[in-house]
Amino acid sequence: MWTRLELKSRAKKSFSRFYWGAVVVCLAAFLFTNEFGNNSGSAGGAQHRQETAAEHFRGEAERTTGIVSSLFHNSFIDSAKGLADETLSPLEKMGAVGKMVSKFIKAPFIVILYAVPLVFSVLMICFRILIGNPLKVGCTRYFMKNRQQETRVGEITYGFANSYGNIAATMFCVDLFTALWTLLLVVPGIVKSYEYRMVPYILSENPKIDRRRAFELSRIMMDGQKWNTFVLDLSFILWILLGTVTLQLANIFYVHPYIAATNAELYAVLRRHAKLTDNIEDWELPGFRQKYS
Repeated sequence: MWTRLELKSRAKKSFSRFYWGAVVVCLAAFLFTNEFGNNSGSAGGAQHRQETAAEHFRGEAERTTGIVSSLFHNSFIDSAKGLADETLSPLEKMGAVGKMVSKFIKAPFIVILYAVPLVFSVLMICFRILIGNPLKVGCTRYFMKNRQQETRVGEITYGFANSYGNIAATMFCVDLFTALWTLLLVVPGIVKSYEYRMVPYILSENPKIDRRRAFELSRIMMDGQKWNTFVLDLSFILWILLGTVTLQLANIFYVHPYIAATNAELYAVLRRHAKLTDNIEDWELPGFRQKYS
């Protein structure tokens, strides 16, 4: 039905026609949606995160908590506790009363220190749900529309102006279900992430579609295509390594637009095949020229 060479060839021709727009859109996706993951690390970790719909195999909560823990717990919290101990040490030398006062002062201080990472994690998750995911849908729409016509960069805000609540809720379910499956076992989580991969594209085409139907259509499109799509993702590994070596410059100016355009071509092929072989109504996938309000 498709080959990697065909998809990549069409992708290169596609994003070369709107190169600077693609660079700006992918930079926004990288900064605000974690669309391409933290591929400045190891090659394996980069590949594990770069594909469009499943970069969060372990879930946003787990990843964010890990980041915050490394930033705060090992350095900030330990340093703050040490400073508190040093400051209050004269009180502790004043006998039982001094020790009691010291503990009374120190207790809320420690609680606040441990609350900071938790609050930060919650804020990051809320940002992903309310801003990152709708922006991700807008980015996918930008690349799909640019296959047919020149499109403004402002198209990335599409998810905020068109059935925002449905888009945010559906994408939250994608994150949640992927995380829950991954908590059981890693492999089922990866499989499910590929099964849900086309949900952002479906929402970018029809933001009003029912959540269950969006999942069903993605499952139909990815049926029998998960392994081929996984291999497609692996084929970008050398490009991602190049991005790492160049301190993200290659990623910003070539690799990320290349990956996004290739994934847009993949959706176009799977969408066309699904509409020909399955009972999918035209109103469910109306194309990318129609505007919603």
